[in-house]
Amino acid sequence: AKSKPNINSQINRQELNKVKFMQCAYYIQSLGNARDQIKFLLKYNLLFDALQITVIDKQPVNIFIETIVKHAITYGFLQTLQDSFKRLIKDVNTHLYLSAVCCYFYDKSALQTLLSWQIAFNDLAGAAWTSLELFKKSEVPLTQKIKNMETA
Repeated sequence: AKSKPNINSQINRQELNKVKFMQCAYYIQSLGNARDQIKFLLKYNLLFDALQITVIDKQPVNIFIETIVKHAITYGFLQTLQDSFKRLIKDVNTHLYLSAVCCYFYDKSALQTLLSWQIAFNDLAGAAWTSLELFKKSEVPLTQKIKNMETA
């Protein structure tokens, strides 16, 4: 028969995991590069921390897109990324990285996602332009489009 797990051993294991995590973080920070550090944080779903390091250390936009944005898209964390930006925007200038996210969505023709980000960050001029692009690309017949415009 299996013995019950010892609660103390579980607590010790958690402490050991924290120690291992801190050791890994130290060595990656000391010996790795920015991309390594960001990937390490993302591996443990520390999206805010990864974004904070990226913005504060002024990492290149391509590293930001290749690591953080693609991670958020792949694992369904776009809302978490948006929330992280909202937390960070109070303390540091995130304009360059927000613009990069919007450009990425535009380049990928993800106009609905782009629109939601523009509205969330109060870019109403950009949101109006994106709405027009969505309007032009919609498959609604022209007569219905005109009727919708008149109603609006």
